[in-house]
Amino acid sequence: MKKRLFKFVLVALVIVMFVGMFIPMTASAAWVESAQGWQFQENGGFATGWRLIDGLWYFFDNSGLMETGWLYYNGQWFFLRANGAMATGHVLINGVWHFFGTNGTWIEQGSVWYEYNWAPGS
Repeated sequence: MKKRLFKFVLVALVIVMFVGMFIPMTASAAWVESAQGWQFQENGGFATGWRLIDGLWYFFDNSGLMETGWLYYNGQWFFLRANGAMATGHVLINGVWHFFGTNGTWIEQGSVWYEYNWAPGS
């Protein structure tokens, strides 16, 4: 009787292990709000640098805090909205329109940055 129970448990264990090999494991990731600001937790730690999250780009400093506002990175200016998402296209900042490329960089033509009086639809 013990031998039969042992075989049953052994077979069940092998089946569970075999099935587990084919079920993809997903990495857990979640937004976390702390006293210092927002962080994005992934794979047991906090994100740093640029991260694409749900189709939007965010930047996290070396301690994992989400950045907002103007960001100078690798010789380029970016603007991160109040929700942390990288701005693209025409953006009104403090009453002044700015233009950002699809990669988020503030567009400059010659030595003039794109800051101008522009209204949507004009």
